[in-house]
Amino acid sequence: METDWDAEYKKLERLWNAPADSALGIYNELIPKGKVLDLGGGEGRNAIFFAGKGYDVTLVDKAETAVKRCELTAKEKGLKIRTKQEDILATAIEPSQYSLIIFSNVLSFFNEAAIKRLIEKAKSGLKLGGLIYIQCFSTDDPSYMRYKEKQKGHKGRTFILNGGEYRHYFTKAEVLQRLSDFKSISIAEKSFLDIGHGKPHYHGVIEYLGVKESE
Repeated sequence: METDWDAEYKKLERLWNAPADSALGIYNELIPKGKVLDLGGGEGRNAIFFAGKGYDVTLVDKAETAVKRCELTAKEKGLKIRTKQEDILATAIEPSQYSLIIFSNVLSFFNEAAIKRLIEKAKSGLKLGGLIYIQCFSTDDPSYMRYKEKQKGHKGRTFILNGGEYRHYFTKAEVLQRLSDFKSISIAEKSFLDIGHGKPHYHGVIEYLGVKESE
């Protein structure tokens, strides 16, 4: 069974207790004014950030608790954010509409076919000069080696966990290959201490920001 994200959000006052992702904060002035689509945006840390800067923001997440928290925060701050409670695989994305599409800690929870589908939908949805942002688990994440040990002989970097949930671990080369038709603005491999939920634990991630230069 897949992770019950609504239940995970309900366990804590905030599941992802953090400001906007670093590359988005650093390079936000490069993002053309217009529409922002935050796919799997959770409680809305990135959506709130861009709404506060005057962007037309839509957040999509399948966890009801997360969506409601985003709506409440936006209301408290006097910001307007459209929200949709649905699985991002089912989200229809109109072509050439968005200045920025965000996948923050989302793609690693899908298999490779779904990852390809989501990225291709996002590419189509961006207007020329629009940017795509991805933060995803890397092979430096400690859980990658744990799964390799548990599933000896397993080939590839996508694991099926108990109940059928997926974990996919990216390499920098894979991210660049999947976005080979985009111009890279920033790509970095990072390690950080996650203190937002459970016991403090480390994650290894890849953070990518790139711009669409052609159809």
